[in-house]
Amino acid sequence: MKYAGAAIVVVAGGAAGAYYATRPGTTTPTGTSTAATTSEATEFKIHAVHYGIHNEGAWEPELYDSTVAAIEALKSKYNFKLTFSEGVSSEAADNVIETAAGDNDIVFATTNVYDSTVRKVAPRFPEVKFILESDPIGKNPKTIVSNTEYPPNVIVLGPGSLENNYVIGALVAKLVGGSGIGFVQALDIPSGVHPGAMLRAGAQSVYPDIKGYQSIIGDFVSPVKCRDAVKAMASLGAKCVFVNQDDTSGLLEAAANNIYAVADYHDSTMTAPDTIICSSVWHWQPGLEAILNAIGEGKWDDLRSTDWYWEMKLNNGGLGFGTFGNMITDEHKAFANDLVARINSGEIDLPYLDKW
Repeated sequence: MKYAGAAIVVVAGGAAGAYYATRPGTTTPTGTSTAATTSEATEFKIHAVHYGIHNEGAWEPELYDSTVAAIEALKSKYNFKLTFSEGVSSEAADNVIETAAGDNDIVFATTNVYDSTVRKVAPRFPEVKFILESDPIGKNPKTIVSNTEYPPNVIVLGPGSLENNYVIGALVAKLVGGSGIGFVQALDIPSGVHPGAMLRAGAQSVYPDIKGYQSIIGDFVSPVKCRDAVKAMASLGAKCVFVNQDDTSGLLEAAANNIYAVADYHDSTMTAPDTIICSSVWHWQPGLEAILNAIGEGKWDDLRSTDWYWEMKLNNGGLGFGTFGNMITDEHKAFANDLVARINSGEIDLPYLDKW
């Protein structure tokens, strides 16, 4: 992506003022918001560092919306003043995150691209709390990442396994029968395979012989390649495609080819409600709310002792489906809800899959 300039916005008590930066990773303040939720509320300054633009694509809007929603849920107790940087490349991350740590109580690094930076910067600011996003790393992630893996002022937030994609795959198979399903994959790495592998496993739980088509794009935004992949899968017989992309090109191409689609990260159903079955939503709000509340109560150490990796799951609202499309009936919804209940109860023990 190309960014003309980075913006940093302050949100407090529903009012916003803006800062503008001359380039991604630098901050030149031109205005602030002085609104507060209540006069008694304890004030904390939180800075979110975004790789992309907060209102573009799917990933960044979901992160931004989740952060704002968590702050809103706690506004009667605490006054969180939110600022954020946009368009922060991995090369600029050291400077931006260190600067943010010097000016704030909390730093939210919204992608694991910043992992090495957080590991390096956090020990230099022991009084600042760091929240680091993580992509899926495996089943029971706290057995993979120990509580000493990161500095004690860091909590990792992310899914261990995309349980919701298994449910979506089963729902897709229930809708289209034994016809093929497609997976437009962003990156050729195991964690990139994982969303599609879980989707296909869910579909195979309904129709074991269902065909699965995979196309690796090599990027999170590549409209031409994505559209070509969707068109090719449709010609091979796929009746639904899961689009692991950060734009709407694949969803619109699915509509043009009269097949169904599943969006990723953010609830995008209303983009094409007759085409999009649902979305594989990564909902950071519950985790952020729990972490921010612990900071406000002075119980960071207590939370971190049990949840140094705060796992986003179906049973805590960290993973979901967003809005169902117009083709999903009450029967389909009941099927999905029953499957979720069986996963949450442990009746269905899902594996972690990262091979196609």
